[in-house]
Amino acid sequence: MTDRAGPGEDPRLAELTEAITRRLLAGEPIDSPDDPAQPPDCAESIRELLPTILELVGLGRGVARAGQPSPPPLPG
Repeated sequence: MTDRAGPGEDPRLAELTEAITRRLLAGEPIDSPDDPAQPPDCAESIRELLPTILELVGLGRGVARAGQPSPPPLPG
């Protein structure tokens, strides 16, 4: 897997963010940030990022419904 985290960022958090985004785009439910399967040290960051991720996914879907080209799929 390609390391998408920037300097000083946790690559696990980047991977979790991508996984959550992919699941949402596919219409799948997402796990709670407090799910025991998630790294506990990432839970707070995911809780903070989740509203933004949900908003961006919603915007992408709105663009698709409006007949605009869909945003490119996430790599991976």
